Amino acid sequence: MVSINTNIAANIAARNIYDTKSDLEGSLSKLSSGSRIVKSSDDAGGMAVSMKMDAQELQLSALEKNLTNSLSLLETQEGALRILSQILSRISELEALKVDVTKNKGDIENYDKEIKNLQSEIVKIREEKFNGVRLFSSTNTADSMEVDGFPLNDNVVEIIRPPLGQFTTETRTFNRIRESSNLNSFDTHCLSDIARNFLFHNDNSLVNNLGSVPSGNSSVTFGENALTRNDDGSSSAIDITSIFGSSGINFNGVNYTQIYVNNNGNITFGSPLSTFTPSTIASGSGIPIIAPFWADVDTREPINPSPSPGGNSTGSNLTYYDLDVENAVLTITWDDVRFYNNTNAGTNPNNVSNSFQLQIMNNCNGNAIIVFRYENIDWTAGQASNSDVYGLGGTPARAGFNNGAVALELPQSGNQDQMLELESSQPNVGYNSGRPGVFIFQLSNGQITPPIDETVIETVTETVTTWHSYVSLEELSDYTAQNGASQSAIRNLVDSVKINRQNLNTASSRIKDVDIASETSKLSSLKVIQEAGVAMLSQANISQQSILRLLQIT
Repeated sequence: MVSINTNIAANIAARNIYDTKSDLEGSLSKLSSGSRIVKSSDDAGGMAVSMKMDAQELQLSALEKNLTNSLSLLETQEGALRILSQILSRISELEALKVDVTKNKGDIENYDKEIKNLQSEIVKIREEKFNGVRLFSSTNTADSMEVDGFPLNDNVVEIIRPPLGQFTTETRTFNRIRESSNLNSFDTHCLSDIARNFLFHNDNSLVNNLGSVPSGNSSVTFGENALTRNDDGSSSAIDITSIFGSSGINFNGVNYTQIYVNNNGNITFGSPLSTFTPSTIASGSGIPIIAPFWADVDTREPINPSPSPGGNSTGSNLTYYDLDVENAVLTITWDDVRFYNNTNAGTNPNNVSNSFQLQIMNNCNGNAIIVFRYENIDWTAGQASNSDVYGLGGTPARAGFNNGAVALELPQSGNQDQMLELESSQPNVGYNSGRPGVFIFQLSNGQITPPIDETVIETVTETVTTWHSYVSLEELSDYTAQNGASQSAIRNLVDSVKINRQNLNTASSRIKDVDIASETSKLSSLKVIQEAGVAMLSQANISQQSILRLLQIT
């Protein structure tokens, strides 16, 4: 049909040009962006799938970072474990060197100093952190952190944080004694003349000439009673009413009529005490205690060939007790006593001994004056308390009182060097009687106080961490193996994450990325079609002129 109003051919050509133009613009957008899906209409389903793949790839990327961070923590922990191995090996070597009989006391002390320094390094390493996260457990047992492998089928790797020793932590409140030299602050009007003489005894030598002499000890004058030779033994219950009256002695509001003399440098109320390694006086043994020198005394060996010089000790290696009824004084004497496993006395250089004394004087109505007297102190621990052959090192002796409610501990207590100086007059000793080696206390209404005014007592609250043993080399090797296993597992997870990310990226690329070669060919084709369409539109417009020619003929 020939029509003037409607050019059907031109309309068709125009529509084709428009469609070609849209396709051409789409192809140009894809080529310029590099994406096959520029808008959701390009591939709605593909876009939805690619969005999920993008989210998964981000998750895997974050997981890879987390895993590599965990790997860095483990590598840091491994470095610390290697250093620990070197420290423990050196400690083991030093412990072996110490037992050489050719080493003198100074050599042993030098070994002990190095061991203590190395042990302090273990404590420092125990506190190490990685970005604020502890590398080692703060408890007595290992704990672990979980490194989650999500979204890799919820794989989990454990990072073990080992402990570096067995220890206990306690917060305790106790009273410490500071220096004083004023005995006039005591009310001593009830003391007998002999007791006053004991109180103001000229020096720190043991008080002797006490009562009759025990059978078989003709040269000993520390009283008529002696404990049989023993290790960790005690006397039977000793009735003290002859000294303190029928009501006995008031210790924290409890009146005791009996005591137990314990070989290990203390007396107790209510029951004997065989514990040889002392705890803090504040934590105590669970038994009311008066301890001039709580440590592992062993009197099983015979007498020493000669007494320690400079005092009244006799070399008996025995524990004596004397009840002076006439003068109301109880005296317990540890005469040149030795420590546990101190063998071959007199033939080896470890022939060391301690001489000290405890006196309790009746001061009326259950009250008392108490004296700690130290004539000679050579050792501070037995070998069962981890000392060396000279009675040094390990857990040092302690001195003080615990009446079941309040503890009063000498400032030297638990300090090896200061306990060894108890007999001396060094400025750091802190004796409280004005005489070296003599400590005097008042038991009044069940409470212990030293002489002078209230400023001599200071209340201390502290948190004490006590290490019982350090991690062994065998345990350390196990922890190192666990560390290596965790590193291997995490590295495997990292490899798996990388492979998953690569596969996911490849799959996502197939959906999203444009095929440049194919799209370029398509673009060229569309350009040709577009040019052809424009030419045909021109021809369609020219075709209308034939109608005019028809009209001219007419």
